[in-house]
Amino acid sequence: KRLTVKYCRFSNTGRHAIHCNAEAQWTQLLYNRIVSTASATANAILLNDGCDDSVIHGNIIEDAGDSGIEVVSSERVIISSNRVHNAAITGISMDSCHDGTITANIIEGECSTAGIENAMSNPVAVTGNSVFNVTGRPVSCSGSGQVTVITGNTFRDTSKGVQLLSSGPGSIVSGNVFDNV
Repeated sequence: KRLTVKYCRFSNTGRHAIHCNAEAQWTQLLYNRIVSTASATANAILLNDGCDDSVIHGNIIEDAGDSGIEVVSSERVIISSNRVHNAAITGISMDSCHDGTITANIIEGECSTAGIENAMSNPVAVTGNSVFNVTGRPVSCSGSGQVTVITGNTFRDTSKGVQLLSSGPGSIVSGNVFDNV
């Protein structure tokens, strides 16, 4: 089933502003604005359990209670050209996904765990993103042997560096700019 959410505005939601599950393959979330998910456990955007072949592009997210964008157990998801400001836990997170792309996003402010998080996803490309003024790591990768490619990103004004835990052979960290990290 195909789902498109485009040019919508969500504000002061008590739970996730947009939440899609396995019935929403080929989801397109495009050019939405999400301001303030009040609950501490609410993501601005959450795709889980088989939201395969989805695109999350051009969204503006401010003040998410948990993650700005979180994708769980899905394949071939592209997260591109989004702006996440002040997500409490993570700006963008992929958990247990296959073949993910996180590119050309801007993540700024708060993010106590990470600006971008890859947990148990394989492979994931993290390219051309800008992450700055986050309290956690700009990028955190953890899991059993996943391959992550982290190239061409800019990390500025963060208190910690990139974290790779249990990354698999073939993981690459190259051509990134670290400024005041």
